[in-house]
Amino acid sequence: MVQLLRKTKHTATHTTNKQMLAAQEPGAGRVRALLPLIIFLALVTTLVFAGLLQAGRMLADGANRQSQADSGSFTVGQSIPTSFGVVAIEGIENLTGLTSQDLSGVTHGIQNLVLADQAQIQVSILLTNHLNSAIYYSPTQFRLLVQQSLDPVLPSGSTIEPGMLDANSSIEATLSFVVPRNGDKLWIRYDDPGGASPILVDAGRVDEAPASVLDDIHH
Repeated sequence: MVQLLRKTKHTATHTTNKQMLAAQEPGAGRVRALLPLIIFLALVTTLVFAGLLQAGRMLADGANRQSQADSGSFTVGQSIPTSFGVVAIEGIENLTGLTSQDLSGVTHGIQNLVLADQAQIQVSILLTNHLNSAIYYSPTQFRLLVQQSLDPVLPSGSTIEPGMLDANSSIEATLSFVVPRNGDKLWIRYDDPGGASPILVDAGRVDEAPASVLDDIHH
């Protein structure tokens, strides 16, 4: 009798385990069937997130460049994106004009004379064309902005003439601008032919001529 009960109990336990496995198998099968879809959805979600992140970075970069252009916060030596490639102001040199003593009293008849109450701002530029076609360039695309003047200053001299810049090539030049030595803030403005707005580069300040220099010039 005891053996019969034990056998019956063992048979019942074995039957219960089989029922549990049978109950679990349909769920596991559904998971296995859905696994490719789950992986696909996870991959799509990852790609969408990466795309949104990249788009956000591009928008932030564009806004930053626009903000820089609006505020004039581009700096000397910075490679600035343009509609055709890159422009860079590689260097700025502030040269004071000549005194009457420098000229030994001769101040008339000298071409492009810069007197001591003025400064000659020499600007080294680099234009790089990344397009597969030539672009037009000119020294007059560059202007000097002076804080207390509404009129941009055109170059008084240039090492290049207007011309066409070949595809995938660069050109360097030096431009000269003459401004009063009055301590004003300066910016270099570049008018990108295909750009929506001018590019501004911080050019520092012109120095202020001493009173003795002004007296010497005007007497």
